[in-house]
Amino acid sequence: GKMKKDLLLQLIRPFYGTRRFFIMILCFLFLITINYCILGYIGVFSNIVEKIFFELLILVWLLSPLLLSNHILIRLWCTLVLAVATLLNMVTLTTGIIYQVEASETCWELISNSSWSEIKEFAADFPLRTQLFSCFGLLTGIAISSVLLLVMTRKKYEISPVKVRSFSLNIPFLLCFVPFTCIVIFYLFSSPEKLLKKSIATRYGYEYLVFKARLGNLARLNDLKPPYEMLKFNQNSSDLLGVIVIGESAARDHFGCYGYSRNTTPYFSQIKDELMLFDNILSSSPVTPDALKYLFTNAKLSDKSFQPTSSLTQLLHHLNAETYLFSNQGAWSQYNMPMVLMFNRANEIKFFSGSAVNDHFFQYDEVILDDFLRIEKQPMGKSPRFIFLHLYGSHRKFDQRTPPEDILFPATFRDRLTRNNSRAAKELNAYDSSIAYTDKILKTVIEQLKKRNDQPVFLLYFSDHGEVMNASGKDKRSYHCTRREAFEIPFVVWTNEEYRKRFPDMIRNGTGNLHKLAQTDRLFPSLCALLQISWKDFPNTQNLFSTRYIPMDKVYSQKGKSAVFTDRNGNKVVFPKDKK
Repeated sequence: GKMKKDLLLQLIRPFYGTRRFFIMILCFLFLITINYCILGYIGVFSNIVEKIFFELLILVWLLSPLLLSNHILIRLWCTLVLAVATLLNMVTLTTGIIYQVEASETCWELISNSSWSEIKEFAADFPLRTQLFSCFGLLTGIAISSVLLLVMTRKKYEISPVKVRSFSLNIPFLLCFVPFTCIVIFYLFSSPEKLLKKSIATRYGYEYLVFKARLGNLARLNDLKPPYEMLKFNQNSSDLLGVIVIGESAARDHFGCYGYSRNTTPYFSQIKDELMLFDNILSSSPVTPDALKYLFTNAKLSDKSFQPTSSLTQLLHHLNAETYLFSNQGAWSQYNMPMVLMFNRANEIKFFSGSAVNDHFFQYDEVILDDFLRIEKQPMGKSPRFIFLHLYGSHRKFDQRTPPEDILFPATFRDRLTRNNSRAAKELNAYDSSIAYTDKILKTVIEQLKKRNDQPVFLLYFSDHGEVMNASGKDKRSYHCTRREAFEIPFVVWTNEEYRKRFPDMIRNGTGNLHKLAQTDRLFPSLCALLQISWKDFPNTQNLFSTRYIPMDKVYSQKGKSAVFTDRNGNKVVFPKDKK
């Protein structure tokens, strides 16, 4: 009996020295469970149990050396691992709440394209419960970090390995390190991406490398030969002048010319007979970077990943067209934004609002008009000229987007849509005023273009995505938003008389497709056709200005899957292939 008791003590004794190890694991398990449950509750995370498993898998594997020795270097290593893991989890919680997206390539893209003022604007829109959750998560992280550091600095526990003949056997180490190492090796050889993407400890670094690689591919497109045979400008288009105006957060159902009860577009409504108003166009994403990079490239949401082989600016560069970009979006993003990478071979590119140092500097959209007029008035060269104008449009905060003298709907304005003095009423008035201000900007541009009677001229206006008014929680416009208003965008084409004379088929065919369903990731051929770019085997089935256009059978989400959109009541929305 005594021999059995001594043997049992010899087997149990090694676990006396593992208290520090298991305290750290339990504390960290509590931390990630709280954080992941918060992110799961607000709709950012799914498969929480699987994520926690992979998190612990990596952590136990990295901390297992502590079971072998209490050497100062090992304790410092474990302290570093815990500090980094805790920090990354708190960053995940913070970015998840702000951007409504988990650690991913998209998260890095949103971070790199957001200024401090935009982050504060996002934060100001959080529901109270989300703010409380974030505070609770941060405090929990601070508390557990303190416990972990305390555990690491306490007097070391002695580990007494079991001696078996000529070597020492450390049972806790073998139980933790060996099986976990086998699992890690299995995933590294069978599915390394799954292992690296499931754990926060490795996911940020992995996704950052993916993000930088894809941005690099986007920037290099202009230097590569386009993948099309017989690429050319169509006949009679050498003196073509085109203006492409990119709006911001403009929802189609707030445009008077599209039937909104308020006349938010007095100019567009006045010249409605001169416009092609496409009324069944959906954005590819409710966030700007994703929306624009899919619109201006041949990549599609149905692809497994964003891997374009061509872009609109690549074609313009290789066809020696004059290209200009004037953007009122913040210069904060000028070294990271997909728009800038695509336009890196433009004749001129200029930003107006904000900077990487001080992004409080904001100017109204009319600031871009002087440069537009300067380029527009220059004599035409031997090739077409295209001017891209990127507006700040109706970006939050709405009450700061319109000059005081141009506010069409003051905060005190009342009608059937704003019957009381609520915050929602003021927000709606400010938003609709920003739409009306955009209409005024477009009026200035078109009236200037109308002076060119001897050459073909067109203007294309669209918004990157829509906006959801008076929403809360998961309904707010974010990466995971499914509200239809966040995707329905205006898509408007104006042409002068000379354009209509030279390219009558474009006008006739486009008019026949005004009500047919399209998502902006499928509009690349349509943009090329409007700019009179063609090539061998041109995909007219995706060209809105062709009689061969085939409406989409279904729309897609950013994850390449069939998208499910909802209305304000949470009911599923089905978009018709052709509005009658």
